[in-house]
Amino acid sequence: MIVRRPMPADAPDAIPAALPLPPCHGKRRVAFAFPAGAEVTARPAVLLGEAASSAPASWLPVIAGLLGLGEPRVFGALLWQHLTGLTYLTERSDLDLLWMIGDHPAADALVQGLRRLDGAVRLDGELELPDGVAVNWREYAQGGDILAKSMAGVQARSVAGLFAP
Repeated sequence: MIVRRPMPADAPDAIPAALPLPPCHGKRRVAFAFPAGAEVTARPAVLLGEAASSAPASWLPVIAGLLGLGEPRVFGALLWQHLTGLTYLTERSDLDLLWMIGDHPAADALVQGLRRLDGAVRLDGELELPDGVAVNWREYAQGGDILAKSMAGVQARSVAGLFAP
């Protein structure tokens, strides 16, 4: 299961969660909430190097290039396929990655690398900022105002001000 943003119908002290079903079961997303006080155990994030064994062979050269840029966390279809052994990836799947980024120079360098590797496998994903907010790497590359997402919600932020104290 994954933790998700709270929905209006969730109890204020509930722990919102979701479970995505594989394509053979319609790719439905099942949302629910654990009651306050429920014992929930977090698992460590899965890194791209760990999940690579669950990726299609055609993705491996791109994955090797990505690992040269650092070690992102995975989410989306590759994560679920890796964790469950069920088939989540299709020929149209993209590779969902989450990169922890500390400043503009690191973000700019990563985006340049992602642009070089994007194509054979569509690279999707987020740059996670020091404050825990995440922005889409493609939107970051375009500059201007972009959507910044957190567990509390979504807000517009300017790329120039993303790393401001």
